[in-house]
Amino acid sequence: IGVKLLKYRITPSQYNGKSYWEAGALAPVLVKGSYTFATLELDIFVQGESGAAVELKKSKLNALMATPTITLDEVDPNIEYLCSYDNQPTVDKINENASIVSYTFKAFKQGKQKSIELKKTTSPQTVNIEGTGETEVIYEITPDVSMAEFSIGDIRVLNLQAGKTLIVNGKKKTITQDGANKIKDTDFWHFPSLAPGNNQIKLSHTGVKVVLKYNPRFV
Repeated sequence: IGVKLLKYRITPSQYNGKSYWEAGALAPVLVKGSYTFATLELDIFVQGESGAAVELKKSKLNALMATPTITLDEVDPNIEYLCSYDNQPTVDKINENASIVSYTFKAFKQGKQKSIELKKTTSPQTVNIEGTGETEVIYEITPDVSMAEFSIGDIRVLNLQAGKTLIVNGKKKTITQDGANKIKDTDFWHFPSLAPGNNQIKLSHTGVKVVLKYNPRFV
């Protein structure tokens, strides 16, 4: 739409850790917290041949800003900011034909999706997860032959059909096969996620192709 990014500001993810100090105790109790949104601010230069043209460009720009995915190429083209916009822009008018529009987003910082095909072994195998924060993962499970059950870690899936891919999606919180809901054929306590660094994963059978997909999370 013919606008230019002038400036950006990135504030790392906030941490909502908790602590308390009981009366008479010699040391405080520190409770592990979690990371929340980062903040991404953008200043965008809008110019047009007339005031009306500038207003039209600003309107088109606003229409893109509800929940955009933003990549800052000069920072890292492999990093995505999943953004949520819940305020209104600030406009600094330069003259009739130009303005600077500023946006502030709550942002979730992640890398492009990675894909790892696990080894067909029942021995524990090490999978390295990139990033600095725990991330939800997707398992695509395709058995060579039909089997009554199969386990990956603490997730047990039932009634697998040869050549049919069952998708355990920790991001969308769904379990599907050919688009159909298959949650009744699973037994688990929580959808899969993995911490950054090395993780040990164990398969219960060798005759199953498992592809692990994830987006590295950065705090």
